Amino acid sequence: MAGPPRRIGRAALLAAAVALAGAVLAGAAQAEDAPAGNADLRGIAIKAVTFEVLSSTIEAGIFTAFYGVGSVSVPAVFAVSFITSGALYVAHEMAWNAAAAADSRPAELGIVSAKSATYRVFSTLRSFAVGTALGGGRLAGSAAYAVTVAVADTALYAANEYVFSWLRHPPPAAAIGAAP
Repeated sequence: MAGPPRRIGRAALLAAAVALAGAVLAGAAQAEDAPAGNADLRGIAIKAVTFEVLSSTIEAGIFTAFYGVGSVSVPAVFAVSFITSGALYVAHEMAWNAAAAADSRPAELGIVSAKSATYRVFSTLRSFAVGTALGGGRLAGSAAYAVTVAVADTALYAANEYVFSWLRHPPPAAAIGAAP
């Protein structure tokens, strides 16, 4: 007879998440001296960590609402979300940056909508896997969990896009105070 699921230590999971974030940021800092094509890695890393801390916190809360706190702790769900979603986020951003036209404005509604949609497809599949693997959810439960995460996460993703776009490309000073 198998015993209860083995719990992974909270400290070990949090240490893994912090190590991943540190590795991403360290790699990004080195990218400043890299060729022009890799120069934006630091910005991607900062954007990813900002988004993933908030997103993973929300996902851990939604996981608790759906599955309770049983064999899997909230920090474990946070760490799994942060690591898996963070890797997905960085890969997604790098692909979009490689495909973007040189004169495109990242905060254009069409671009934000398309980026949100493509990220959401992969991230929802990832959330479904988290719900199934960690929550022991059946098909309907895991699907409901993934859709709930997707709804909350999409608004956060779009907001993150607009904020970072504004930080990189602020409107001209004259446009900020100009009357319509």
